[in-house]
Amino acid sequence: MRCETGGEEFVVVPAAGGGWGAVTVALARRFRTVGPGGRSVYAILELDDEDRNVYVQAHVEAGGSIHAEVVSDAYLLPEDQLTPHQIALLEGHGWHLGWSESDDIANWCQEFNGDDRTDVAAAHMVFALSDVLGVRADEPVALRIFAAHDDDIDSTPLI
Repeated sequence: MRCETGGEEFVVVPAAGGGWGAVTVALARRFRTVGPGGRSVYAILELDDEDRNVYVQAHVEAGGSIHAEVVSDAYLLPEDQLTPHQIALLEGHGWHLGWSESDDIANWCQEFNGDDRTDVAAAHMVFALSDVLGVRADEPVALRIFAAHDDDIDSTPLI
């Protein structure tokens, strides 16, 4: 499905598509298919609920690193704000608050490099969305992928 940004959008219910493990494998596969060939892309994996702003996102650099982010309290509704336990989970998995001129608007960040970066980034992002942010496997999630620099995006299905 085309999304208004010119990229691709896929909506899945993890429980109906093999669970979070299948989403993790599919996301890693997607990172591998969009990064090669000189294409840098942005990927947003989010709860498909327009009233909430629960997401993880990544900048997949062409043939290079993956900069991933988890939404911070600055963008979450009061009922979705992170608890000390959720913050400890993020920190325990290598996430740190990114830098901004105002620390209250920075997302949680992590850089992924190395040969296994697509698998590790996907696993960390799905863990953050499901186990930290609490998105259930029976809730629909959307993956939006769009070019970082007006590149073409192929339409390989997410799952």
